[in-house]
Amino acid sequence: MQDLLAIIYVSTAIEPSDEIVESILLDSRLYNLEHGITGVLFYSKEAFLQYLEGSPDEVWAVYLRIKRARAHTNIRLLLNTEISHRVFSDWQMAYAQTTKSKLLTLSTADWTSSQKTLTNQASVSPGVSLLQTFWLASVA
Repeated sequence: MQDLLAIIYVSTAIEPSDEIVESILLDSRLYNLEHGITGVLFYSKEAFLQYLEGSPDEVWAVYLRIKRARAHTNIRLLLNTEISHRVFSDWQMAYAQTTKSKLLTLSTADWTSSQKTLTNQASVSPGVSLLQTFWLASVA
């Protein structure tokens, strides 16, 4: 079994704009495709919340890139954990624009404890389960 790592961070957008988000998505999708990273980015015009998964070395490399990015500040790591399977295996970088309220709900979720999911019996935290629910609602 391949070692996988998942991280989630939240940050404050410095100069919110659709053009900056589009640039981030283009760069992220190309980089992530080359480095085996998958995940999702939520954006609320004031903040970002991003979930990333992949090999530990690659996830940390992308996180260091993120920390150096000028599009945001106040980066706070919410989750750093080994995972048994990818949650967003089909997405180099899924994207959803969301509300400030939903982003706050996600950023204050319980990311550490785990629970069994009904679909695949894999152990996930309530935060990851909420993230999946918000993602599915955004694409419905």
